[in-house]
Amino acid sequence: MNRNNIFLTENRRDVLSGESDFSEKSITNEKSRIRTRTRTALDELIEVAQSAEIENRSVFDPEQLGILLYWVLNDPAMMGFPGGFVGTSDEPPEGVDEDHYTRIPDELQQYRSEVHSEAAQELLRVDQPGQGRK
Repeated sequence: MNRNNIFLTENRRDVLSGESDFSEKSITNEKSRIRTRTRTALDELIEVAQSAEIENRSVFDPEQLGILLYWVLNDPAMMGFPGGFVGTSDEPPEGVDEDHYTRIPDELQQYRSEVHSEAAQELLRVDQPGQGRK
């Protein structure tokens, strides 16, 4: 099975992209269900990570956590699928081909900063006990 289609099936992707032939009310309801189930899944992962009953290393593959963080920070819903170099300026840096540059929208940049700050606080707490968020 393609891992990309475990939760976001073709029908759900059609609903989210606006290509579904469902009624407007059904689309609104399905979008709400998708968001609710996604938030619940994240809450469940946090609950497992915080539990003393299961070792995190037996559940959370470091590579998969890295992939999750990458896609949270490079939200394809806001940027498309970035390829090559991403940045905040309108023009690519000198020496970078325009076709290989993606500008990060301001809204996403703010979100990325918030996620980075939260992650940095938690990493500081782990790396230097007594530091970071209390």
